[in-house]
Amino acid sequence: MSKKRLDQCKSGEDFLSFASKRGAEVVQGGRHAKVVTGRGVVAVPRHKGDLPSGTRHTILKAFLQLGLTLLLMACVLSLYAQVALVGR
Repeated sequence: MSKKRLDQCKSGEDFLSFASKRGAEVVQGGRHAKVVTGRGVVAVPRHKGDLPSGTRHTILKAFLQLGLTLLLMACVLSLYAQVALVGR
């Protein structure tokens, strides 16, 4: 997989790869994996296919709180726009 920005992650495996490349520990489980940093833990589903936009948004917010990435406000606004469009 080519290097992705956080806002380009669509599947659980994308998020896990993103976190691993940034130094987080990824603990594999059954249907979910845990992303562990010194600041906390986030559960990431490993289901097949793309995650629903609301789930992606929740993981994005958690990754930001864990300090896994610094995003431009445009990326965050882009994701909010996608969630708003899906909700209509």
